[in-house]
Amino acid sequence: NNPQPPTFANTVEALENAGDLLGKVSPVFSNQLSSNTNAELQAVNREVAPLLSALRDDIRLNPKLWERIKTIKTAWDARATFRVSPVQVKLLEENYKSFVRGGANLTPEQKERFRAINAELSTLGIKFGDNLLKETNSFQLVIDKAEDLAGLPPSVVAAGAETAKEAGKPGTWIYTLA
Repeated sequence: NNPQPPTFANTVEALENAGDLLGKVSPVFSNQLSSNTNAELQAVNREVAPLLSALRDDIRLNPKLWERIKTIKTAWDARATFRVSPVQVKLLEENYKSFVRGGANLTPEQKERFRAINAELSTLGIKFGDNLLKETNSFQLVIDKAEDLAGLPPSVVAAGAETAKEAGKPGTWIYTLA
């Protein structure tokens, strides 16, 4: 909603710097979710993923912002008024492509459908990940013949025996994907 004419600084740089905190927190949360997840983090992820998807759509489908980006890109392509560095050119091009790929050129009806698809994809992606994690965590390879352990180091055999004992299956060896 900046009333000033679009410039690289007041549009592209401003967009790049918007959401700095979210840009710092998201990778940390994602890493924690991938490496040390629990039911509480997964619940937060199920709640937040559709919100983040909607936020991305709100940005990429914002007609005023898209017009500002197009104005800068058009001026740069014509080499008219904007003087930008190679890094700025790359940033402008990446933002432009991101908006195009994010549906900025769609009709209003297509944009609504696009939003609905993105919302569904964000939910389904989380559900798939949760199901995959559940299956991965529940997998057990149970070995009941000592000869099937031939060639394994003693520490690996002992670990399998300990896991089996903890699972209430003494006399076998259990290996999980964890």
